[in-house]
Amino acid sequence: MKSIDLHIHSHHSSDATSSLDEIARIAAEKKMDIIAITNHIPEIAGHIWYGDCDSIAKLKHERDGLEDTHQLKILIGAEIDVIDTTGALAYPSSNLSEFEFIVSGVHRYPNITRGADKKQSSRPFPNQDSMHYGIAEYYRITEGILRNPHVDVLAHPLYAFSFLFTDEMKPNAISMFPEIYIREIMKLAAQEGKAVELNAAEVHLMNDLWFKYGDEFGTRYSIGSDSHKPQTVCEIQASLDVMKKYRISDERIIQPSR
Repeated sequence: MKSIDLHIHSHHSSDATSSLDEIARIAAEKKMDIIAITNHIPEIAGHIWYGDCDSIAKLKHERDGLEDTHQLKILIGAEIDVIDTTGALAYPSSNLSEFEFIVSGVHRYPNITRGADKKQSSRPFPNQDSMHYGIAEYYRITEGILRNPHVDVLAHPLYAFSFLFTDEMKPNAISMFPEIYIREIMKLAAQEGKAVELNAAEVHLMNDLWFKYGDEFGTRYSIGSDSHKPQTVCEIQASLDVMKKYRISDERIIQPSR
């Protein structure tokens, strides 16, 4: 299997610090074959890196020089949020083909309280509606992502699930994710030709059931560090450990080209 990291953020993401040059250099030092730059869309006001009509073309031009210098393949992609439960992406549909790789996952909920809570946390926090409808809505959003023809990978499938729970319940939140939803996610991913991400920062949240149903349906996987800083670029050992633990063959790991 080629060495790959298909989820890396550069400083174009407001929460990341690595330059594209740094990422390419580190990837080459770690002898990677394929990496994907997947900056966030949408972004906060004043940090909309994709806002000019030639933004993606400029990134590709910069990428071309780095590929020649470092002898590795760099995909210019994006991690694009959905804007509702249908899986509609937060980017003009007619321009999605500009990206060479698209990952999407659940980051928030339409009915969850936004802004800082009483503890001044920057993350969303539960209200009565999100606690009542949230689990079903989480699945519905995930289903919409998997049915979107532009999406290649379901990113970090459990990342935002704990947002639905009060602080007292958070430690056990992941164990409350229903088996029926896990089964349907893995089945639908296989049916739609989507990969489920073995996100190095989050894969520890996925229990045996994800891989049981992944085997049953022949679901494919993607490997990504979800790096936001130079120190974590191409740090994918946690993903590789899961591959070994669950005997996931190399053939079930996607290796995209452009």
